[in-house]
Amino acid sequence: KLLLVNPDDRGKLVEWIRRAQADGKKIAGVLSRVEDDIRKLESLQSGEIKMLQLNKVSDEDRSVIDERKKANADFRQGELDSETARSAAEKFGKPVAVVGPYVFDESVLQWACEEIAEAAEADSADYVVVDEVGPLEVKRGGGLAPAMLRLAGSTATVVAVVRA
Repeated sequence: KLLLVNPDDRGKLVEWIRRAQADGKKIAGVLSRVEDDIRKLESLQSGEIKMLQLNKVSDEDRSVIDERKKANADFRQGELDSETARSAAEKFGKPVAVVGPYVFDESVLQWACEEIAEAAEADSADYVVVDEVGPLEVKRGGGLAPAMLRLAGSTATVVAVVRA
């Protein structure tokens, strides 16, 4: 079973998770959060939080994102990486994924995949949350995509936040 969630309803998702847990449902997976304009991932099993986004988004890139949102457009394959983000990625000295203006830590994405895979393999969760599936997963097969494939055999209901 698969439930798709609108990324603009993130507050409702968090409220639903808290309510489901209060009702005795076992929730596993990862939840995305933004603190001080930096994306982080939280394990719903352990509560551990890791910083996913390594860079601050430039004002120029932020305005491009805003324009695309207004036009209901997405980054096309050739435009997935901004020049600013590509330059920033070079300074981190570790594997990163660049999507639009964002530089993500590949080790945190791997950790999140492992959290999701553990939930799928344990088969003890009522719901497994994957927050979020976006261009990195859909257009490149990266990010949390490997974890989504592992969920195919799980009996849990998958709750996926999908960004177009």
